[in-house]
Amino acid sequence: DNSIDLAIAARCAGEQGKYWEAYDSLFTNQENLTGTSTLQADLLSWSEFLKLDSARFKTCLDDKRYIDLIKRDYDDGNKLQIQGTPTWFVNNYPITGYYSAEKFKELFDGILQQTK
Repeated sequence: DNSIDLAIAARCAGEQGKYWEAYDSLFTNQENLTGTSTLQADLLSWSEFLKLDSARFKTCLDDKRYIDLIKRDYDDGNKLQIQGTPTWFVNNYPITGYYSAEKFKELFDGILQQTK
């Protein structure tokens, strides 16, 4: 329900060099983030946990600075008919969901064998 706000929060953290830390933390703790009126308070508290400049982070959130970029990513996903994450494309064939490194190796080895 809060995916747009959480995506903006991750991008705002990225401005301060903490995108991946934010991504991991948000994904792991998404059920602890409440909705609606307290979401921003939760995100500001969370930004302190990540040792972000909270004022700068809040301004970025309030401005919804990355909403156009996020909307464009969403629209691109719809055009590609992506149904879930992660989605990988190998030779224009979509693979959705978890795929182990071993399975990718098997897939790529098979493709390489076909091209010989």
